[in-house]
Amino acid sequence: MFFGFVLDDEAVISQNKIVQQGLAGIPDILTTSYWKGYWEQGNGLFRPLSLLMFAAEWQVFPDAPFIHHAINVLLYAFSGLLLYKLLLKLLHDNYLLALFISLLFIAHPMHTEVVANIKSRDEILALLFLLLAATELVKHNKITVLMLLYYLLALLSKESAVVFAGVLLFAIYKKGTQKDAIIALAAIFAVTAVWFAWRYMALSNSPAKLPYTYADNSLVACGNVISQKLTAICLLAQYILKSVFPTSLSYDYSYNQVPCVSLGDDMLYIAGSVILIASTVYAAVKYRKKSPAVAYGIAFFYLTILPTSNIVFLIGSTMADRFVFIPSLGIVVAIACLLHYLYAAKNTYLFTVPLSVLLIAFAAKTMGRAGAWESNATLFTTDADATNSARTKYNYGTLLLNENADATKAEALQYLEAAYAIDTADYKVISNLGIAYYRNGMMDKSLQCFNKCIAMNPKDGANYLNMGDVYFTTKNWQAAIDAYTKAIALKSYNKQTHNKAATACFNIQDYNKALLFFKEGLQLFPDNAEMQGNYANTLAMMGKYADAITVFTDIYKKDPKATAMLLKIAMCYRDMGDAKQAESYNNQYLQATGGR
Repeated sequence: MFFGFVLDDEAVISQNKIVQQGLAGIPDILTTSYWKGYWEQGNGLFRPLSLLMFAAEWQVFPDAPFIHHAINVLLYAFSGLLLYKLLLKLLHDNYLLALFISLLFIAHPMHTEVVANIKSRDEILALLFLLLAATELVKHNKITVLMLLYYLLALLSKESAVVFAGVLLFAIYKKGTQKDAIIALAAIFAVTAVWFAWRYMALSNSPAKLPYTYADNSLVACGNVISQKLTAICLLAQYILKSVFPTSLSYDYSYNQVPCVSLGDDMLYIAGSVILIASTVYAAVKYRKKSPAVAYGIAFFYLTILPTSNIVFLIGSTMADRFVFIPSLGIVVAIACLLHYLYAAKNTYLFTVPLSVLLIAFAAKTMGRAGAWESNATLFTTDADATNSARTKYNYGTLLLNENADATKAEALQYLEAAYAIDTADYKVISNLGIAYYRNGMMDKSLQCFNKCIAMNPKDGANYLNMGDVYFTTKNWQAAIDAYTKAIALKSYNKQTHNKAATACFNIQDYNKALLFFKEGLQLFPDNAEMQGNYANTLAMMGKYADAITVFTDIYKKDPKATAMLLKIAMCYRDMGDAKQAESYNNQYLQATGGR
């Protein structure tokens, strides 16, 4: 709970302009797309409920990640309690079985991301309202207004909750009459229609959603639809395996952690995936009468994983641990109930032995994984070598690069080169790789990277700025001037840009142009003492002693420790032929420095 904001937390909380309005942002949250407060680009998402909570929390506790984390933990714990109570009713008061299922679900390592990443509260809320709706249904054995409200709140938590309609309708069909099923179908359809219309209205206020690229979902890079679907099927098998054996976890599975598969080269992998999926279907069919909960659990998994499986349609991500949050409940139910059925004839409690082993393994893995989510730094460091994702390599390399330390610059280059080896077309990777080459003294390679970036996006002034620094370091003064000029024209500069551009002009004796850079720079950064000093030196070099004295005097007034200004003033008066003033300022300098 003492963790900070991580990954997309900034998009929904710490840098979300609407959420940071607190309660005043509620109208916008209810009528705009999910990412509206962070970026204007259309995204097709409408999840107002978690944003409403974040806004309310920010209103009372601004910029306090502890509060958001604490609420996530409490909601997760409450969901676990609701699950246990619901299972007690569904499993006919089998306390031990209900307890183990609930504990396995709560301790599942794949859920670490959902709890530790504040942004994933949408997942927790969707589950919470599903459980509340199911509890209400079991309690009354028919549809109620409160159940419909819970279903609507689940939809407002996350769009994929729409598949819960199938779960609820199936339960009503099994418990009630045909009339009850028809009424339920009409009511649930009406609520879904209301949500859909609300969502449509909100998204119509946003720009059109841009098509996904391979950077969003690596399946976009697959050569054809067949390859896409086969890869998605293999991913589905991976989800099943991870639900039981969550040995490798990561915050990112983007390009090219999940390579596209094809019938020619990956037949064994595809066949293994199909066999695994078929085995679960076979188990569901085989035990549908002997132990219906096994079949229901498997069916629940497939129904709830469908929206994020990339099988029916491509989504904005390749794969994610959080996508298994709700579906994993079905796998846990199926495993626990299957073991209970198999061991029941021998010993009522024997099924708890393998489940206890699994629970201990889950808990140990979760405890070990949780610390990775403390901050972006810990997460990027932990997962830097965990996957073959260009993004994880880029993020860790950039983390090291931002430290701007000699001790980490070589390692930063190593990881950014690894990211580039995976994805040679990623603009951000190439840009930061250029900076890493520069920091490591590889100037030619650095320039190659920046030239590639300019070809990809000529309107990004940062590339010209970086090129200017390379040329400045290698003392190619005219090239540095040209690069800095383009960067400044594109509004890309920092407090040293104008100073360096002017210094380059000074070094080729173009003093008038140097003055122009100095004047523009000092308008932007009037407290830059180094630039002021260089400006005054240039004025003195041009024989504009009175102007130089004015600037030197201003520097000394701002910083009395800058005693060298007194000597420079004395030298200006000397060159002007005013020996008296020159001697006066020279004496002041000697007095201020103790005669040194």
